Amino acid sequence: MSRFSPFSFIDDRLANLPINDSDKKNFELYNVQRYLSTDKRLSNIVCNFNTTYFHALPKDIQAMAMTAFNGKKLNVRWYFPKVGSNDEKNKNIEKIMMVYDMSYNSVISCLKFGTIDMEKVNDLYTKIYENSTIKFKNKK
Repeated sequence: MSRFSPFSFIDDRLANLPINDSDKKNFELYNVQRYLSTDKRLSNIVCNFNTTYFHALPKDIQAMAMTAFNGKKLNVRWYFPKVGSNDEKNKNIEKIMMVYDMSYNSVISCLKFGTIDMEKVNDLYTKIYENSTIKFKNKK
């Protein structure tokens, strides 16, 4: 029994080759979706394939649905985050920890659920730690 390879399956689709019986029999939707999700332009299509109705279809029909990609030019490669964005994220985490006196894990949880307003954090950080830069009006 041959193992299903999503890489060769998609390469065959891009080369406009017909689907062979082995691919129909051993089709793995999850791995194909994971491979296709590396192309940001295909995220909506991958989400449409990720339904209970599509998963309920037989494997050969799921494989035949992938013929929509035959002859297409896809940019399937892994994306890596920019280095600068991680530095900025770490600085924001440190600011939040200093302003709210929270642990690192608490800050990560709050950021994950969106309960922290970075504008407010930056304003409070400026008032607490950078107050020498704030210029007050002199009264006459």
